[in-house]
Amino acid sequence: MSVTRISGATLLAGEIDLETATDGQVLGGTDEGTGWSVAVVEGDLLIGQPAARAVVRVAAPVDDAELVVPQNKWSVDTPGFGHQVLTMATDAGFDLWVSSPDHDEARGGVWRFRDAHAADVAGGEPDLLVTPSSPADRLGTHLHHCGDLTGDGVDDLAVWIPWFQPPDDWSVADPGLVPAVAGAVAVLESEQLATATGEVRPWDVGPIYWGASTGASAGAGVHCTDDLDDDGLDDLLIGAPHADNQAGQVYVVTQPLPASGLVTEVAWGTITSPLSGSWFGEALHAFEWSGATTLVIGAPGAREGRGSAYLYVGAGLDADPSPLAAYDNPRTTPDHLGRSLATADLDGDGEVELILGAPDYREDSRTYGVGRLWVFRADQELGAPIAEAAGTLTDTQPFRRVGQQIVPADLDGDGTDELLLPVQLP
Repeated sequence: MSVTRISGATLLAGEIDLETATDGQVLGGTDEGTGWSVAVVEGDLLIGQPAARAVVRVAAPVDDAELVVPQNKWSVDTPGFGHQVLTMATDAGFDLWVSSPDHDEARGGVWRFRDAHAADVAGGEPDLLVTPSSPADRLGTHLHHCGDLTGDGVDDLAVWIPWFQPPDDWSVADPGLVPAVAGAVAVLESEQLATATGEVRPWDVGPIYWGASTGASAGAGVHCTDDLDDDGLDDLLIGAPHADNQAGQVYVVTQPLPASGLVTEVAWGTITSPLSGSWFGEALHAFEWSGATTLVIGAPGAREGRGSAYLYVGAGLDADPSPLAAYDNPRTTPDHLGRSLATADLDGDGEVELILGAPDYREDSRTYGVGRLWVFRADQELGAPIAEAAGTLTDTQPFRRVGQQIVPADLDGDGTDELLLPVQLP
């Protein structure tokens, strides 16, 4: 496994292969396993290594390939620890958050390492574990750093619980009202987390919003760092890609955050899929484009799995709007375009570029899971044909799944973002 660094200038220079585009790599061996996740803090990388049950802090790759040499290492002896990592800034530095959906009979868990910036080489012990009470809930499959969702001036977290099933004695609501494997999002509120320690249930530190139908996968897509209704407050968007017979839906939850409940009942607005069978809402992202907050919704199942990404203007999302434009995969293969989405300022002009990922992209009938990225400049027409992308990152290696995770960061402080991509070595 490796983390590959690619410069913005390279990504905007037309079509280029991953091997040629690479500006530096951090390489792992068999001990570090596969399935890495990546976050960036203070110019360094935090790499989650779930097979090794660890998170390591390493220097960012600069030019050549470098082996993983940890500055710090955090470890919890439970399966899958390191599945996802993120940091939350504090007055002193940062706290480290780490998830494992495989923890404790797949109940799942999210750990906080307070003041991780001051950790010694061994990392230290977590002061908080958030875990549900039902086996196979898989809490922590996705972990999201949100904006201030509660109005206290401090950022919050959102956690996906894909197979959420409350205990029989659940005090929040009637457990019978929660459909099987409908999915749920738990918001971990900063006010509650400030004093929480030890082991807590997610509903003890914030509200939970669950899907409306069996198998809806509510929370597979989440975006929670932008104001979509123009009230000056960050909103919570929840995608349920398998709702409505696989068509998918997206729910907009505004402040003040409602109490725990069925997502269809707490949402301010619902956006329905333009097509059937689209998995609409599996990926969500919002960004400023030409002075307007624009929402892009990935629909990787659209058009028999070719995949699409739909664009909406933020204002008016309460009225189930029609898409402003769409990016469609012109091929006939199930590449699942729109399975990953990101934005980054790749040329340092203060405007973000939109990045669309298809980690299931195949080169031919025998090379599955190769992956591909397309980059569109801010001055291009929204919904421009894929062939007109300002940059295209290609690959030829099967099962590398380029674009499965896209991490933009300005590692060298020059005002221009690079991309970090965890990829499996050939």
